[in-house]
Amino acid sequence: MKILQQLGVKIDQELHWRQHIKYAVKKGMVLLAAVNRLTHPLFGLPTPHVHRLFMAIVVPNMEYALPFPSSHPNEHSTVD
Repeated sequence: MKILQQLGVKIDQELHWRQHIKYAVKKGMVLLAAVNRLTHPLFGLPTPHVHRLFMAIVVPNMEYALPFPSSHPNEHSTVD
C-alpha cells in the first residue's frame, strides 16, 4: 500500500491515518524517554521543569496533524 508523506503527515491511498498515528506515537515515546532520563531522583530536574518540557516538546510532537474523529458511524479509529 502506498503512503504519502507531506509536511510530516502520513496518509495511505485509502486516506487512512494509521501510519501517521503509529509514527506519531513512536516519535512521542522516543521524546518521552528522553525527557524521562532527566528525572533521576538524585540529580534530575524538579517536577515542574519536567512537566514544562513534556508539555513543550512531547505533546506538540504527538498532536501535530492529529486526525480529528470521523463523523462516519462505521469508521473506527483503532490502530492495527
